[in-house]
Amino acid sequence: MPGSRDHRGQGERVAGFCRQLLERVSALPGAEAAAVTVALTFSRDYVAAFRFQERPEPPPGEWPSTNYYAVTPDYFKVMGIPLNRGRLFTDQDRGGAPRVAIINEAMARRMFPDEDPIGRHIHLAQGPVTFREIVGVVGDVKQYNLDTDAPMQTYEPYLQEPYRLIRVVVRAAIHPALLGTPVSREVLALDPDQPVSQITTLAELVANSVVRPRATARLITVFGAVALLLAAIGVYGVIAFSVAQRRREFAIRMAVGAGTGDVLRLVIGQSLVLAVVGVALGVGSALAVTRVMRSLLFGVSATDPVTFAFAPAVLLGVALVASVIPAWRATAVDPIRSIRGE
Repeated sequence: MPGSRDHRGQGERVAGFCRQLLERVSALPGAEAAAVTVALTFSRDYVAAFRFQERPEPPPGEWPSTNYYAVTPDYFKVMGIPLNRGRLFTDQDRGGAPRVAIINEAMARRMFPDEDPIGRHIHLAQGPVTFREIVGVVGDVKQYNLDTDAPMQTYEPYLQEPYRLIRVVVRAAIHPALLGTPVSREVLALDPDQPVSQITTLAELVANSVVRPRATARLITVFGAVALLLAAIGVYGVIAFSVAQRRREFAIRMAVGAGTGDVLRLVIGQSLVLAVVGVALGVGSALAVTRVMRSLLFGVSATDPVTFAFAPAVLLGVALVASVIPAWRATAVDPIRSIRGE
């Protein structure tokens, strides 16, 4: 847990500062809502062990852990986190009021698979034993990166657990970057000695979390495009060469009565059979390595049907062109001439 938690009777003063700051920030032009949190997704995290009052205390060292957030009531609105069950925090959830907490769906599924967590009591392993009543369940939020599931997450009212180290989050009706300076100005207006740092947008936090996977994905995309191009060139070259080598055969067929269409259908059919076999083997190999690709994909399935349809379609199209053009040229030549000279 953060070392800046208030232990010396300054909680009301810290909470008062935050209330004034949120009032000022919420009133800024372009600000729809503002909130305070001690931890933020894709940023610094706090983890706490926990247990439930209604269950036996786990042995030492075997307590489960949860990501911890102390937040003001509008935090869920600002971050777009939906309420799934129960209620959100209100201004009445302050110091001196009954202690409450909210958990996320991942925690509810894991800890209460067949029960309703609302009304249960949770103790976070920090300071004296204090049980908070679970009053709500909210949606999951990614904490570290996009390719892992959301961890168990627990929220409690900031006004019941004030911290001097805070993060102010703002939902903006304008470009978020335009609010950075006004928010900093409001902080300094309340306390000129208060340091302000790390002004950023949620989009930038998300982008920074995927810099390395994105670079890897782009590199793989380039290699994949080059591989597809080389495969297309190879397919065209092999099929075109093999069809060109059969000119005498086509001439003989036409000399004994076969039409141009008959020859073209024969060539195309045989070429496509080979191409289909090759594509089937390639698709099977691609499906076998999809597990490796999952960690590089966000919002796209490793078995994306568009991708798995596009590449085979390109190769089959190349095979079709590679068989039609040489066969058409071969049938355009006089059969007798082909038999005698070629």
